[in-house]
Amino acid sequence: MMTPIEKYYRPFPDSRTQYVSDGLPFTESCLKHVNNTFKASRVYLIASASLTKNTNHTSNLQATLGDKLAKTRVGMTPHTLLSEILEVVHECRELDADCIITLGGGSLSDAAKAISFGLANNVQTVEDFLQLPHTGNAETKALPALPSKIPVVCIPTSLSGGEYTAYAGVTIDSNHEKTQFTPPLAAPSLVILDGDLATATPLSIWLQSGMRAIDHCVETLCSLKSTPEVDSFAVSGLRALVPGLLQSRHNPQLVEARHNCQLGVIHALFPIHFNVFPGASHGIGHMLGPLGKVGHGETSCILLPAVCKYNAKHGGEEIEKRQKRVRDVLWELPAAKENFEKRGLARETADLGDLIRAIVQELDLKSTLKEAHFDRNLYEELAVLSLTDICTEANPVPLQHKEQILEILELFFYSRYKKRIDAKIKTFLNADFLKALKSKNIASLHFFAICSAEAKSSLESFVFVRYEDNSTGPKPPSRMRSSAGNGSVTRTKGLGRAPLLSALALEIILMAKKMIKLNLSPTNHSRMYFMLDDGLEFGEAPSLGAGTNPTQSSDQTRVNDPPLPSSNAKPVACGEKCEIKVWQERYTKDGEQEIVAKDGLEVEEINTNEDKPYALVARKVFTEKNVLEKTSVQINSPHLLKAFREVVGSYPTVPSGFEEPFELESPFRILYHYWEDLDEYRQAMQDDLMRMHLNLLFDFMKSEIGAEKSKIDNMIKRNQITFSQLWTIYRPRDLQFTSDNGQPWLLRMVKTAYEENSKLGKWMEVHCQYTDYDGTDIGQACHVEKIFQRRNFAAENPAIITDLKVFPRRFLKNSVGLEETLKERGDRFLALTGVQIKKYDGLARYLKDPPMDFYDPEMSEYPGVWLPYTEAGRVVIDRKTFQEENHLEQVAIQYHSSDDDSSGPERILCPPSVYGFSLTRKEWCQFSVNDIEEVPWKENLYDSLVIGESQKLLLKALVTSHAFPVNARDQMQQKGRGLVILLHGTPGSGKTLTAESAAEMTGKALLSTTMGELNKENRPWYFEYRLKQVLEYATIWKAIVVLDEADVFLEARTDTPSGGVERNALVAVFLRHLEYFSGIVFLTSNRVTVFDAAMKSRIHLAIEYSPPEIQMRKMIWTQCLAAIPPFPTRPRYLGYGRSANEGPHQWQRDLQCIEYGQDAREGFRFLHCEEETRAGGWGATGIDADYAAE
Repeated sequence: MMTPIEKYYRPFPDSRTQYVSDGLPFTESCLKHVNNTFKASRVYLIASASLTKNTNHTSNLQATLGDKLAKTRVGMTPHTLLSEILEVVHECRELDADCIITLGGGSLSDAAKAISFGLANNVQTVEDFLQLPHTGNAETKALPALPSKIPVVCIPTSLSGGEYTAYAGVTIDSNHEKTQFTPPLAAPSLVILDGDLATATPLSIWLQSGMRAIDHCVETLCSLKSTPEVDSFAVSGLRALVPGLLQSRHNPQLVEARHNCQLGVIHALFPIHFNVFPGASHGIGHMLGPLGKVGHGETSCILLPAVCKYNAKHGGEEIEKRQKRVRDVLWELPAAKENFEKRGLARETADLGDLIRAIVQELDLKSTLKEAHFDRNLYEELAVLSLTDICTEANPVPLQHKEQILEILELFFYSRYKKRIDAKIKTFLNADFLKALKSKNIASLHFFAICSAEAKSSLESFVFVRYEDNSTGPKPPSRMRSSAGNGSVTRTKGLGRAPLLSALALEIILMAKKMIKLNLSPTNHSRMYFMLDDGLEFGEAPSLGAGTNPTQSSDQTRVNDPPLPSSNAKPVACGEKCEIKVWQERYTKDGEQEIVAKDGLEVEEINTNEDKPYALVARKVFTEKNVLEKTSVQINSPHLLKAFREVVGSYPTVPSGFEEPFELESPFRILYHYWEDLDEYRQAMQDDLMRMHLNLLFDFMKSEIGAEKSKIDNMIKRNQITFSQLWTIYRPRDLQFTSDNGQPWLLRMVKTAYEENSKLGKWMEVHCQYTDYDGTDIGQACHVEKIFQRRNFAAENPAIITDLKVFPRRFLKNSVGLEETLKERGDRFLALTGVQIKKYDGLARYLKDPPMDFYDPEMSEYPGVWLPYTEAGRVVIDRKTFQEENHLEQVAIQYHSSDDDSSGPERILCPPSVYGFSLTRKEWCQFSVNDIEEVPWKENLYDSLVIGESQKLLLKALVTSHAFPVNARDQMQQKGRGLVILLHGTPGSGKTLTAESAAEMTGKALLSTTMGELNKENRPWYFEYRLKQVLEYATIWKAIVVLDEADVFLEARTDTPSGGVERNALVAVFLRHLEYFSGIVFLTSNRVTVFDAAMKSRIHLAIEYSPPEIQMRKMIWTQCLAAIPPFPTRPRYLGYGRSANEGPHQWQRDLQCIEYGQDAREGFRFLHCEEETRAGGWGATGIDADYAAE
């Protein structure tokens, strides 16, 4: 086998840094250039999600790169969102990436170019990105920017051609506008072509992106700014792309065709390097893509024919001359010529728009905005946005007003040509229908029909029939008259072009269906089709048996229906008729909905009175393309209502107590969730009538969701589920498992809902209930978990159920006894009500608030961020105060629930954590219930306090007798009720210990703070806020406040300008709040010389601490030494000894000996023995494992 040879060349004459590698397998070429050309060691790979999912190409490239691969990102949002680009920029910066490789389509190429550009200019935010040169703001073009540095390697799998340009198209998330970053952004350094790899690209994506490249060629050849040299490259691109795409359409695995298309893209992108830009097809397409979520290639399929027609209509001779050259090139291509002739196009009459559209239709791609599901209401917005694009400005016919864009958009919305009538009709009818129409003398009736001579004739024997009745009334258009004369029938073999009908003719035929008696056998069904924009929508006509009463209209008689009841007949009770009635809603030619019965009758509205007897009434709604959009069913049967009451009871998304008839819509979640329960109920049912109605319901369920349920059940057995079917595992009222801060938590399921936005993508909200305490009541609260598709699922790939953030309890394995454990934890949680002081030792989370000078309107309603830390100290559990201080963390108690075995709240649903205040960190935190313990108060600590006995007794009397107010939040009742104690003296004399001893003696929390903590923002208003907060907490919790180093408040105020005014303001604030504080506060200071007069009036007790004398020092040391526990038996270092196992070829190191016991002469143990052999190296012998840790 011949060894592949690499072709390594510059794609364009002006390419100085860009090269193309062709001929080698893409993995081999990539590794070669990573090592030799770029000498990279930290590669960041961006791979296509579909390619990764459906092939092994990504894994092969990962294996080839080996340890040079820093990270792989799979997939990016179409149209290249700027937020995702910024995310990758941060990742590349953290990983120190030195090369970016893309394996996929044009969106990945644009993303990689923008990422490299952003890294070179050190962008940190979206705003930084938008400061770089881009087409969205002309002013930014003059801003300085550094050129891209990190090399980009593109391995394209589509034909978009973005890898050959120094432009990067991105979408701004905030307004969905498309913009392009411009030089000094650099084109990719290397493009690797591989035809074999290209065959893995889905055919639709390949053909759509190929049409994008054809768009480049056509608009270049039509441009008035192009040159002969540029035109020659565009012609070469057309000659490679059109045959290559047609061949790929009919033989997707043809490597040569795909490779020729890849080479054609290089020619198609050549004009951009000579500043010849494409026209309005590209300009409008740039905005249509992100606005209507339409693929890049699809925009060219839809817009290029329309733009060509618009330019031909409004352009001059030069534009017509250029379009003729393009037509000549296309007609010269054999594959294209065959396609044109097959579609009835003539070289002399078909314009360029017709030829492009014929190619699009042959490739079986979308060719209208309607097929792309683009909302007509967005036309004007699209027109306005399109006028801002650089390519729209380059259109050969100047586009300066939105009305011009709207004219282009209108060309292909409903039909190929705007002036053509937008309705066609085909009817499978017996010739008797023609005679019946003629007998009614309907004036000016002209229609098109496919008829069969006999009822059993095959499609091959169908002939065209066109009938005209000119007996009265106006004549039909001349082009619709039969060449055989008035009143004749013209028959033409074969399936040729169908004449078009006027809206009047269509209405006449619809009325005739209702007026005329059709004596057809039941096997001769009549079916009428309405065709709009080459799409098929049909309504089934009635199949009436012989002998039908001719006086009845067709909407009064249905096949197999019982006769209408007489006036004295007893009506059937609501829902007692064990049958299902089906209504269909379809769109008419005017875009309005019509209601059609299952047998095909058109009615103006549903008669609810006629529906009431039926047990089930189904309603099917079809889109304008005759695609089933949704199905609903109304359950009228009293027997089924009883079954739902007994089996289901209630369902959160069904607003019914099952006492009256109710309606369900697809996907019929309640029927899926209670399938097994209803089936078990049906199997055990002894009432035959009830069983019949249940069987009818199950027949409906099997027809609507039976096949889908079987697929889902098979996935669930493998512990997997897809995102679109995720709702199926969450049945209301089932227990759900999640974890909070590593602790298990059970929730009660309520409902699910799918949500989506452009920034986060799609996600599912799982609404659950749990038992909580809000500071006043205990009951059920709501908890919402979000499961993101982007994070947990790769598109529609299944995810492991137990890997989800929350999943049903039944999927949790090896969890015996979980419920009992959670009940015990629930008891502890329910005991932590009110205000309680506890000891805590374990992992906790604190509420991180933004800085006080931070403000962002979009963040104002966001909850705070909880960050983990380790807590070891005392905490105050107080849910009520926490919620008052943090309104975004409030919980709404809904109602009380009970366990099956006892009344009261469900203990197993209690959360694993409670809210409280850390006295050490001085912030609100979440504490694990399992790590909360009772406080071991040191009640004798006050007795060991070494101060004067009289002072100790006085202090104890004041602290223990202090009465805290009943209503701690009523500030007016607290004035003058506080206790202020000043402790001043030399440092280290026991001032703070005195306050701590008082708190231990009274069993109260000690809330310690300093001036630095209260005024860390160095602003008076912040100081007042923090001081008020601390004093309020102390009052509510009946805590003792210690304000250390309170010198700034105690010293006499001065009028000096340097700092005096600011300090005076702080002292004034402190005095005012101290006046209204009703708790106990200790002020400590060690350097006050002159007390402020106002402060003296507020101090109730002042104790001075002087340096301790000899006797007092002796007492302090005695107490401290007495608190030391007895000295344990521990090893003591003695010295070195010699090993007894010295050999002739080894020498032993001195061994460290350790004594155990009180007498040094007792036996020794070796802690370790290390030896060094003559060959070198250290070994170990004689290790005593029991004491190795010592």
